[in-house]
Amino acid sequence: DFRPLRVLGKGGHGTVYLVEDTVSERPFALKVVEKNGLRLREYPPVFEEQAVMQALTTGTGSGAGETSPWFVPLAGSFEDSDNFYFLTEYYPRGDLMMEMKRNGIVPEHQARLWCAELLVAIEYLHKQRIIHRDIKLDNILLDEDKHIVLTDFGIARAFGRANANRPGLDVDETHSLVGTPGYVAPEVYSGTYSYGVDVWGAGVVLYCMLTGRLPFGLQPREQRLEEVIARTDSLPADLDLCGLVNEDVRDLLTKTLEKDPKKRPSIRKLKKHRWFRGMWVLERPPHLSRSDV
Repeated sequence: DFRPLRVLGKGGHGTVYLVEDTVSERPFALKVVEKNGLRLREYPPVFEEQAVMQALTTGTGSGAGETSPWFVPLAGSFEDSDNFYFLTEYYPRGDLMMEMKRNGIVPEHQARLWCAELLVAIEYLHKQRIIHRDIKLDNILLDEDKHIVLTDFGIARAFGRANANRPGLDVDETHSLVGTPGYVAPEVYSGTYSYGVDVWGAGVVLYCMLTGRLPFGLQPREQRLEEVIARTDSLPADLDLCGLVNEDVRDLLTKTLEKDPKKRPSIRKLKKHRWFRGMWVLERPPHLSRSDV
């Protein structure tokens, strides 16, 4: 049994509560999706979210029992007559949006680390044939050591279990118009798209961290969707950034915010970008408990 404490957040796919285990008093985050608000065609994405989170938590998606520290672990999932429930770990530091509201724009050295970690997380997803489709500040949590943890797979698209004999990643395509305005890649509005939308999302996140604003002069709350689409599709990103960042960062942003998905680099190529030189020897080490030290 769990005791509700407060609302952590609300979105188009449910409400997340901070709850407490009544026996252990351990805090958890509980996502509640109301069945009453779901149309029949909206049920499959709920089950897909559950399957993706289970695969990432247990490592079954890789077929080798490999797990990753870059995703929120699913502690349990269940349902009753009214709701679907997803129980996950609770991260008191909150997300990158909250972090920036507390401390302002992110220093370049910190943005470099978080961007590198985000690329590793996205690369893992893509190897499992999963597109997140909603990479944004609000969906990137911080753990106690201020490493990033990716969350919210409510609109993720999984193409099936990863294996050595699967088709090439370039044939995994989808066409649903989903995502958060301001973070959505141009090709999503046009029709068919693939893994490149997550690369675009990572570029928008990096831009936001360094500037405190969305690229292309986007203000989705004040602009009609048609204007958001037009700006995303036609305007160049303001990469002058008032001298806040160096040429390497501007080059990386230019590549990640490339409007033509065929010209946008893969995660593998982005990891070789000169801005990340010397970074990958610092990839996250395994967690050590006190008994291991």
